[in-house]
Amino acid sequence: MIVALIPARGGSKGVKNKNLRRISGSSLVQIATEFALENESIDRVIVSTDSIEIASEFLVASKKSEFLGLAEGQSMFVEERLILHKRRSVHATDESLTVETVFDVIENQELGIKDWILLLQPTSPFRSEEELEKMLQFTQEKNSDSCVSAKIFDSPHPDKAFQLGEDLRISFANIEKLSRPRQELGLYYVFDGSYYLATCDSIIKHESFISPRTVIFVREGIRTLNIDNAEDMEIALLVSESNFFKSKINPAG
Repeated sequence: MIVALIPARGGSKGVKNKNLRRISGSSLVQIATEFALENESIDRVIVSTDSIEIASEFLVASKKSEFLGLAEGQSMFVEERLILHKRRSVHATDESLTVETVFDVIENQELGIKDWILLLQPTSPFRSEEELEKMLQFTQEKNSDSCVSAKIFDSPHPDKAFQLGEDLRISFANIEKLSRPRQELGLYYVFDGSYYLATCDSIIKHESFISPRTVIFVREGIRTLNIDNAEDMEIALLVSESNFFKSKINPAG
C-alpha cells in the first residue's frame, strides 16, 4: 500500500500562512492533496495539520467541529481515500522534525512495515503525474526501499565557494579551483523537496526517509521550485500566470 502524507502545519516564518497561499485559485495544501488523490497508484491520502484553517480546506462547515473535537494524534475520514490527521502541537513547532509526525501517522493508521509512505510537501506545487509514475517505477527497478527527488546544484557551483581570512582576504587555498571552468568540476545534487518515498520499515530503522539504500530521482527546471520564502512565492505565481506548463497549475502539472 502507498500512503501519501501531506504535512501542513499552520505556522510559517518565511511566508505567513504559507500552506494556505493560493496559486491559480487553489491553496498549496489543496494542490498537493488533489495531486495525490488523482493518482491511482496512491491508496490513501493523509493531510496532517494542527490548523483548523487548513483542515477547513477539505471540510464542509458541519464537519469542522468533528476535527476540533479530535484528540491530538487522531484522525478522521473526509472521504473514501482522504483522511485528516490532527497533528500534535509538540510536532508543529519551528523546531519540530517532519519524521516525528510520520511516526505518529504510522502508529495511528496501523501501517505495516512493508507499506510505503510518499511525503508530499505543499511547498512544491509543480509536480506531474507522469514523473511520479516514473519515480515509482524507478524505485521498483532499483529494488530500493527509499527514493528521494533531487536537482543538480550548480548555480553557483559549490566548488566556486570560498572562505575569507580575518583580514577579509581570500584564502590562498581557494584560488586554484575558482579559476577552473565549470565543465571540469564534478556534479553536486540537493534535495528539491518534492518527493520523499520510503517503506515504513526503512523510515523506522533510520528515523528518516534517507538511508544507505536511498536512490535519487533527478528532476530539473522550474518544476523543482520549492517555496521557502516570499521571493519563491512570487516566482510560483509568475509561473502560474504565464501558463508555463500550457495548463493551469494542478495535480496533473
